[in-house]
Amino acid sequence: MDALGRRIVAQNPFSGLEPLFHVVWVRESVLFHRGTGEVFISAGLSEKCKSEPELAAVLCSELGKMSAEKRRAALHGKDRDG
Repeated sequence: MDALGRRIVAQNPFSGLEPLFHVVWVRESVLFHRGTGEVFISAGLSEKCKSEPELAAVLCSELGKMSAEKRRAALHGKDRDG
Protein backbone atom coordinates (compact mmCIF):
# COMPACT_ATOMS: atom_id res chain seq x y z
CA MET A 1 0.00 0.00 0.00
CA ASP A 2 2.69 2.47 1.01
CA ALA A 3 4.72 1.76 -2.14
CA LEU A 4 1.73 2.43 -4.40
CA GLY A 5 0.90 5.61 -2.52
CA ARG A 6 4.47 6.84 -2.81
CA ARG A 7 4.51 6.14 -6.56
CA ILE A 8 1.34 8.20 -6.96
CA VAL A 9 2.83 11.08 -4.97
CA ALA A 10 6.10 10.91 -6.94
CA GLN A 11 4.17 11.16 -10.21
CA ASN A 12 2.31 14.23 -8.94
CA PRO A 13 4.96 16.48 -7.37
CA PHE A 14 2.83 19.57 -8.00
CA SER A 15 0.47 18.49 -5.21
CA GLY A 16 2.98 19.34 -2.50
CA LEU A 17 1.81 16.30 -0.52
CA GLU A 18 4.07 13.65 0.98
CA PRO A 19 1.80 11.64 3.28
CA LEU A 20 2.41 8.33 4.93
CA PHE A 21 -0.02 5.59 3.92
CA HIS A 22 -1.47 3.29 6.58
CA VAL A 23 -3.63 0.17 6.43
CA VAL A 24 -6.32 -0.09 9.12
CA TRP A 25 -6.97 -3.77 9.75
CA VAL A 26 -10.77 -3.76 9.69
CA ARG A 27 -13.17 -5.44 7.24
CA GLU A 28 -15.35 -2.36 6.74
CA SER A 29 -14.67 0.00 3.84
CA VAL A 30 -12.86 2.96 5.37
CA LEU A 31 -10.79 5.72 3.74
CA PHE A 32 -9.75 8.97 5.43
CA HIS A 33 -6.82 11.28 6.01
CA ARG A 34 -5.41 13.25 8.91
CA GLY A 35 -4.07 16.63 7.90
CA THR A 36 -1.75 16.41 4.91
CA GLY A 37 0.56 13.89 6.51
CA GLU A 38 -1.36 10.62 6.68
CA VAL A 39 -3.80 8.56 4.59
CA PHE A 40 -5.64 5.60 6.12
CA ILE A 41 -7.35 2.84 4.12
CA SER A 42 -8.97 -0.25 5.57
CA ALA A 43 -7.93 -3.74 4.57
CA GLY A 44 -11.56 -4.35 3.67
CA LEU A 45 -11.64 -1.51 1.13
CA SER A 46 -8.26 -2.48 -0.25
CA GLU A 47 -9.47 -6.05 -0.81
CA LYS A 48 -12.54 -4.79 -2.69
CA CYS A 49 -10.28 -3.21 -5.31
CA LYS A 50 -9.91 -5.72 -8.12
CA SER A 51 -6.64 -4.32 -9.49
CA GLU A 52 -3.78 -2.00 -8.59
CA PRO A 53 -5.11 0.74 -10.91
CA GLU A 54 -8.47 0.58 -9.10
CA LEU A 55 -6.73 0.87 -5.73
CA ALA A 56 -4.65 3.77 -7.11
CA ALA A 57 -7.87 5.54 -8.13
CA VAL A 58 -9.24 5.15 -4.60
CA LEU A 59 -6.05 6.60 -3.10
CA CYS A 60 -6.03 9.42 -5.65
CA SER A 61 -9.54 10.43 -4.63
CA GLU A 62 -8.38 10.90 -1.05
CA LEU A 63 -5.21 12.70 -2.14
CA GLY A 64 -7.41 15.05 -4.17
CA LYS A 65 -9.43 15.88 -1.06
CA MET A 66 -6.22 16.50 0.88
CA SER A 67 -4.87 18.78 -1.83
CA ALA A 68 -8.10 20.79 -1.97
CA GLU A 69 -8.11 21.20 1.82
CA LYS A 70 -4.47 22.31 1.72
CA ARG A 71 -5.21 24.94 -0.94
CA ARG A 72 -8.29 26.16 0.93
CA ALA A 73 -6.30 26.46 4.16
CA ALA A 74 -3.54 28.39 2.38
CA LEU A 75 -6.10 30.84 0.98
CA HIS A 76 -7.36 31.51 4.48
CA GLY A 77 -3.91 31.74 6.07
CA LYS A 78 -4.33 28.48 7.95
CA ASP A 79 -1.84 26.38 6.04
CA ARG A 80 -0.61 24.37 9.02
CA ASP A 81 -1.76 20.83 9.75
CA GLY A 82 -4.04 20.65 12.70
